[in-house]
Amino acid sequence: MVKIQFLMRLLKFICRWVKREKSEHKKVSIRDKILANGWCQCAFVRREDGLVLIEDLAKKFPAGARFIVLNQDCDLVHHNLEAEPEAEFIMGIPFPGQIDGNNTYGKNPRRLHILANLEGREVPIELDIANRFSVPRDRLCAIKPDHNSGLTESARNVLRHWIAARYVREAFPDAFENRLRAASNKINKKMKLVKNAISSVYIALEPMAEVKEGETYKVGFVAVMPVSNYENPEDRKIAIQVIQDVAAAIHSCEGIEVYLNEVVSEGDFTLSEMRMLKRWNWDYLSFRMPEGPMPLEN
Repeated sequence: MVKIQFLMRLLKFICRWVKREKSEHKKVSIRDKILANGWCQCAFVRREDGLVLIEDLAKKFPAGARFIVLNQDCDLVHHNLEAEPEAEFIMGIPFPGQIDGNNTYGKNPRRLHILANLEGREVPIELDIANRFSVPRDRLCAIKPDHNSGLTESARNVLRHWIAARYVREAFPDAFENRLRAASNKINKKMKLVKNAISSVYIALEPMAEVKEGETYKVGFVAVMPVSNYENPEDRKIAIQVIQDVAAAIHSCEGIEVYLNEVVSEGDFTLSEMRMLKRWNWDYLSFRMPEGPMPLEN
């Protein structure tokens, strides 16, 4: 009887060991296969593989849509499928014409325009933050990325920061944003004039808290230009004039005093300054307005 019990325990141990080995082999195989297929963050899905990837979502996406990986590389090839069961993508839609500068560099928290290399052609594509989706990660074992399409390192960085900003975007006091509403349309109209020439705007706000009626917010802001645009005299002249006009519009809002506005090059804007100031998504004003149009979306 003791011998039978021992044999039964030994058999259970062997079965558990075999099951664990099979599971570990499967995990390693998935990692190796995804690596061998060449998947990485910001990789494009080949058009002919779109249906394989989104077999249960195919009707949701329009013809011509392209799919881009969002997962960080380590998560994408993680050995444990249970720990990282899904791969996340975002849909990009190619469009004709020119990129809208108000949808570049993450200025618009819901919509992004970037240039992509699609099969040897430089094409603008539009990304909408709502068009993200996830699929089982093991589907990447059956398909390879489109090595003839992709993003430049600069475009990849813009995409990463735009996605991250969804969760870390600066929140300013409601009282401050409510006071800015009076100048919202004027600000958006002026900022449209600079298109790609201004990559971001940073604010120093005092106090960074809710205030009572009759108390004043003091604002200093810095507009940052890509180096190539800043070194272009015409671009710099337009940007300086736009920022001065925006400063005047903000200063005219009741309870807000602008004490500083300047335009600098990305090459001169330091990490220390970036940490001290708060990035301002000026277009977000239009999304918060309870009534009226949403000028940057239309």
